[in-house]
Amino acid sequence: MLEYFGSDLLVISGTGVASLLVFQSKASNLLRLVPSSDEDDVEIEVQKVAQQFVREVKKCVVENKTYHARVDMDTTLGCVSSTLLSLLSKISTKLDHTLPVALIGNIVTNAVSGRFTTLQIALGVVLNKKGLIEQFHNFLASCSYDEVLRLKASAAVAVSSASLIGNVRAEESLVQLVSDNFDAQMSSQNGLLSTHSLAMQPTFVNKLGKNDPNDQAFRSMRKDEMKEQIIEDIPVQRYDGPKKPNMPLSEVNRSVLPL
Repeated sequence: MLEYFGSDLLVISGTGVASLLVFQSKASNLLRLVPSSDEDDVEIEVQKVAQQFVREVKKCVVENKTYHARVDMDTTLGCVSSTLLSLLSKISTKLDHTLPVALIGNIVTNAVSGRFTTLQIALGVVLNKKGLIEQFHNFLASCSYDEVLRLKASAAVAVSSASLIGNVRAEESLVQLVSDNFDAQMSSQNGLLSTHSLAMQPTFVNKLGKNDPNDQAFRSMRKDEMKEQIIEDIPVQRYDGPKKPNMPLSEVNRSVLPL
């Protein structure tokens, strides 16, 4: 047979079934793979759905260079697979675009992409304590404690680097200045030292900032930047002149006052 048909012959064998001798060029038209049970069929479908989850998550953009100052439902669901949202909604009406769905979807996104989502970072800020943050991080429900520290440092830099004029958006809003002064006295070996300080803070309702997309995100710091000093100290100029300076001659006016 090999002399007449050569390499076109193909032997198909399997466990528990008889071997088949077929022509390789005709095998694809005559044979069809059939699952041996329903469990195999379900496993194939599950594998397809899982691959679809991974493809959709990789298409979603998970920002790791910026932080969001505000979190809403659109932001939390924006990085979740649409197929996963559809699947969860079919399971129960309580899983149809609700907060539990947002948490489940963000956990899946973090497991696939390896990046923390905005919702996970927000939950880390709400938990606040290191022990709670690390415990929830083990369940992939929140970010790590180091990420929370990175967020706080980035927020401090964003606030300190912004000028007062650039952040004040108080059109059609009442602006109030709250000021207060205080005296600080300190006893030392050389005597009593005192200082007088004045603090002033403007307050207003930021109406336009809620709808401004540029006001909702700020840059994330790199690890090497966190080692630098975030807020610069106010420059202090010390007076080294005489304790009792003489009045300038140009300011001295001598005159006889009438009785």
